[in-house]
Amino acid sequence: MDLRGKGVFLTGGANGLGRAFTEKLLYRKARVLFCDIYTVAGKAAECELQAKYGVNNVIFVKADVTDEEQLTDAFKEAVSKFGAVDICVNNAGIMDERIWDKMLAVNTVSHIRGSLLALEHMRMDRGGRGGVIINVVALAGLFPFSYCPAYSASKHAMIGFTRSWAISPEQPDHGVRWCCLCPQATDTEFMVFREDRIYMKDAIIKRNEEKGLLPVVEVVEAFMKLVLDPDNNGAILEVTKENGTRYRKRQMVDPDGVSNPILCRDDKHLLRTFRKLTVVMDPQGKGVFLTGGAQGLGRGTVDKLLSLGAKVLFCDINVEKGRATEAELQEQYGVDVVFFHPADVSDDKQHKAAFQRAVSKFGTVDIYVNNAGIMNENTWEKMIAVNVMSPDQKDHGVRWCCLCPDPIDTSMIKNNNNIYHQELFEQYVKENGVMPVSQVAEVIIKLIRDPENNGAILEVSLRKGANYRRRQVVDRDGVSDLVVVDTY
Repeated sequence: MDLRGKGVFLTGGANGLGRAFTEKLLYRKARVLFCDIYTVAGKAAECELQAKYGVNNVIFVKADVTDEEQLTDAFKEAVSKFGAVDICVNNAGIMDERIWDKMLAVNTVSHIRGSLLALEHMRMDRGGRGGVIINVVALAGLFPFSYCPAYSASKHAMIGFTRSWAISPEQPDHGVRWCCLCPQATDTEFMVFREDRIYMKDAIIKRNEEKGLLPVVEVVEAFMKLVLDPDNNGAILEVTKENGTRYRKRQMVDPDGVSNPILCRDDKHLLRTFRKLTVVMDPQGKGVFLTGGAQGLGRGTVDKLLSLGAKVLFCDINVEKGRATEAELQEQYGVDVVFFHPADVSDDKQHKAAFQRAVSKFGTVDIYVNNAGIMNENTWEKMIAVNVMSPDQKDHGVRWCCLCPDPIDTSMIKNNNNIYHQELFEQYVKENGVMPVSQVAEVIIKLIRDPENNGAILEVSLRKGANYRRRQVVDRDGVSDLVVVDTY
């Protein structure tokens, strides 16, 4: 890819890696508009780079990438200044576990929004001229990082998003390449930790001292590989001091025997209510909090837990169905063992209020099941809010797991017309079938009962049944452009 005269839109470009990417692109004769929330640093960078590369080739725009209007306006200005945007670099990012919802807004939502803006502008089948979208992710998108679980989640999400678009059957028509850059901790101000920004600060500082920070220049060179190579589509490029630059492919490998998963959200107010679990868990008499329980898999799981003697409070946004389910289950199991609480789980206050009611009813919550979910690509921001939003595990005694079933025989699948490539999805369901709710509910009970299940990812399909999955990263022979994603 010849960069001479190409238009670039880049977020988070006032300092750090973003500033370095901008300068390298300018050096290769591209024209760059970068946005950032920091006005002073942004203006200073613009002034220095204009003096070196020309006032018409680099432009700074102040923008908060979490604000849709500001991000859209910045992108439109790049199109206006350059005639077209050929390269979109979603680089803006923060790491602060105290404000994990803001972190997801910056690291995930803004990257998706920027990607979709660029795709709509670039796609050749709608009058564009193609291009490349690069999402700057981090090593935390490839591996679990216990000191920053929400940060890691925000980065894992972008790898799944990027790869999914890269393998789209539309890709040859729209002519847009999708890539992720995953560097280890880099020698920038981003890695200056405050005491309360991450968990286990001392441990990560020690780790960085032992392994060293990655020089910015090495990350920039890796970034340029993604930009320049026209065959790079779907590539996830890892950059570390130990192994240098390499493309990654993740392979899921079954462990010997059954090992490792329950579900919980990253809120400290939850941890204080859990009892330490050291023996096989019998659901009899246990307190359960479950989201999205009015129908579908949630309803099936509630029914199964009640049949085993558990007490369940479930919440749901659908009040009518929730009340009906509560009435039916109370008639079958008793009015003191099952309760419905209306709540929108994307609203933190409502979510916490529902949980606290469960604690009040049962005295404690032993099992927490995050089941609520939606599938609607037309409202992807709401979908993230519902679906997305550590070494001390031995001390807090809480197990963390994921259940990954094939499509289930529920209304989410049967009545869903809000996904891309509807015909391909329908063909998949026709060929592979849908999972009975009862079968998936049985698997959830297995996860709950085994005290050794911590960190497990459990895949469930009609063809293969239930299989625990262990993540193993495997190098490819030679350089390739495919890589990483979890089976979530």
